[in-house]
Amino acid sequence: MRLSGRDVYFLSGTDEHGQSTHPFSHVRVNFARPLGGLLLQKVEKTAAEKGLAPKDFVDEVSLSFRELLDLLNISNDYFIRTTDEDHMKAVQEEELTMKEPNHVLYHC
Repeated sequence: MRLSGRDVYFLSGTDEHGQSTHPFSHVRVNFARPLGGLLLQKVEKTAAEKGLAPKDFVDEVSLSFRELLDLLNISNDYFIRTTDEDHMKAVQEEELTMKEPNHVLYHC
């Protein structure tokens, strides 16, 4: 869309929810993936299969995605990782909001 001259804000990133690497892994709200509980353990399992700590594994995956964007000449305004401090803070704030009276939470 940028190539056509449009003003865009492109956000890209990696979803690194894994029980050992993500401090909010107990938050089971995942609207994009109905099997979220099963996928949360995938990071740990795959990291173990590769002989890596979960954090080291997601670091490698994140780097691979950034390199792929560069290879494809795709620019993005912000690359977010679910293990980033700002993302974790936002999740924590949202979790507090969900605990407020009269807040409706839908589990998928």
